[in-house]
Amino acid sequence: MIFSDPDAVCHFSHPLGDVSGAALYDEVFAPLLSAFPDMERRDIISASGTDQGVKSGSCAGHYVGRFVSAAYLGIPPTGTYRPYPASSEFYRFSAGRIQEIQAIVRSALRFTIQAGVWLVGTVSDVNGAVPASSQPGRPGSRCLSHQSRQTQI
Repeated sequence: MIFSDPDAVCHFSHPLGDVSGAALYDEVFAPLLSAFPDMERRDIISASGTDQGVKSGSCAGHYVGRFVSAAYLGIPPTGTYRPYPASSEFYRFSAGRIQEIQAIVRSALRFTIQAGVWLVGTVSDVNGAVPASSQPGRPGSRCLSHQSRQTQI
């Protein structure tokens, strides 16, 4: 294992949350590999360096693969080739091993849409719209009527 001890700190965005270095594979990567057996990581940007004696690295990219084998994060497999949501990751190193990870999945909602699962529901018969206040005229709220195409404030 690339971690220096089982207490390495790993922070992931919701729904994964905080995971110990000892549990990283079982809680993060095993479910991902189970759902996407031919998964590939595609980095768009990567950088590393040392600042005040602390070595760190970061990368941004996404994972792609066929979503065929198992549900992932409660979403059933589609059997199609889909990109996994884009992610940004930061790593802190000590003695050549990862001591800390901070990772953000930037487009988890997009992944659900790609999988054909819309978790938010529909608004005014417009699938994919973010729910707004159902009270036009309420101070500070806006409601776009899909019938009149006029914004009411």
